[in-house]
Amino acid sequence: MKLRYVVFYSVEGGVGKTTLSTAFAVEKRRVIVVDADWTRPEIAAYFNAPKRTADWVRILLDGQPPQYWPHRAEPDVYVVPNYTAVELYHRKGGEVLDLLADALFEFLVALPQLAADLRIAVDTVVVDMTNAPPLSLVEKLAHELGALMVFMIDRRTLTNVSEMRAEAIRNYQQYASLIVANMTEKGDERLPSARIVNVMLRMAKRPARLETYKDVYRMLTSVKENAKAVKYLVSRVVERI
Repeated sequence: MKLRYVVFYSVEGGVGKTTLSTAFAVEKRRVIVVDADWTRPEIAAYFNAPKRTADWVRILLDGQPPQYWPHRAEPDVYVVPNYTAVELYHRKGGEVLDLLADALFEFLVALPQLAADLRIAVDTVVVDMTNAPPLSLVEKLAHELGALMVFMIDRRTLTNVSEMRAEAIRNYQQYASLIVANMTEKGDERLPSARIVNVMLRMAKRPARLETYKDVYRMLTSVKENAKAVKYLVSRVVERI
């Protein structure tokens, strides 16, 4: 089974990676969503993946996927959480970053065969990356997996960037297939810095609580420009299938 990969990544947290990757998965369908954010995991909660669901670290350790893997949130939307990765990171911090990065890449490489073995009818893997992942991992995702790399920034990046932060952004941006600016306002497209941006997401009124993936999707796409942007991102992946 051949799968296409789309990776949402960023330099820092809070720029909307999880929101956009969730909305993308709901819009696209026929997807496996892999939660690869071991610092601030939200995918499992949004898709209500139970704790008994095997995560990608455990699947690798077990050698073969248990029968209850993966979590099926919709008839054509599946979720692989990262409970073990989160636990490892919060216990050992930076000393396990390379280990987690290698394990994630190994899992993603093995995923097409795993999906075929389980007869899961999907064509796309959506990866919600941790913020500032190792650049070596980003390079492998872009070059070896051939993933569509969606690099996310926010309005702060367009309006006020320190030199140190700008260098970090350049380091990650070089692997981007598309650059998405989130939380922008009307007129931001005329900023000189906006020339690097492929897609802009407008501010949406955020409810007090977002409890499910359906809430996330409705919130983001409640703005007309955002709904068009999500459809555009899906079209870019469909072109590759």
